[in-house]
Amino acid sequence: MDTKNKPYFVPSFLSDAVDKIAALARTPLEESQEIITKDIYGRPYFKHNGIPVPVGLPDVPIPDVKDYHSLDAMIAMVKEEALELTFPASRSTPSDMYYCSPKLFVVVDSERAVSCRTSSAVLDYNAVTLYRSRVDIVSSFTAGRKYGHEAFMIALRSQFQPSQDRDYLLNILSSVSSQAVVKSEDNGLGQQVSVNKGICNVQMQPVKSIVKLRPYRTFQEVQQPESEFLVRLSAEEDGTIGIALHEADGGMWRMDARRVIAEYLRAGLADEVQAGKIVVTQ
Repeated sequence: MDTKNKPYFVPSFLSDAVDKIAALARTPLEESQEIITKDIYGRPYFKHNGIPVPVGLPDVPIPDVKDYHSLDAMIAMVKEEALELTFPASRSTPSDMYYCSPKLFVVVDSERAVSCRTSSAVLDYNAVTLYRSRVDIVSSFTAGRKYGHEAFMIALRSQFQPSQDRDYLLNILSSVSSQAVVKSEDNGLGQQVSVNKGICNVQMQPVKSIVKLRPYRTFQEVQQPESEFLVRLSAEEDGTIGIALHEADGGMWRMDARRVIAEYLRAGLADEVQAGKIVVTQ
């Protein structure tokens, strides 16, 4: 069959697709997409790659996040500044804009970080982060690391909050110097070290296997979370003593830290929380 001079046949579905592509190329982006509705959160939306995108957002300046390093600074800024801020309400239109003071959320992000953000009822349901507070100074003590006698005694005094077991370790280790240790015995449940008493007398001194200590690991305003540590003493080849503390609580102290931080914030913002203006979460 001779089709040389016959016109080429274009299927209708292909022709429709070509016409659609040409139409999209001639129209602006917003007009080229499917308009979903004129009344979602009070603004027109169009679909772009299957995602609703608001049309005609107002040009609203978003404040920069302010950084601090204490819980008291966070509480002061929330009380004195954040509660007075207003933002465009998401249900208002660009032509009829009204502003509101949204509910604030103070969030304990981790044991060393807290943030304050608005609710999602502003700026088309995008929350605005106002403040962050992060711990900048924590204990440099490293669990699992073996310390010399003098370095360990200094660390106990300077990098741990006072507690009964901290004082116990300071007391018992004050009689265990690098010259005093003869040997140590470990039965898996506890240790005993031989301590020289005078010239000839050698006494076995028991050492608790597990102690509860509070290293400085979170905000200074709150009580430091307590952790269990496994104590290990060893006589080194050069005749000195090695002392190490190994974490024995599986990191549960982080949950305790977030809890006490949240309690401190709720106490400092009690009136605002009671009035429903602020929510503290962890």
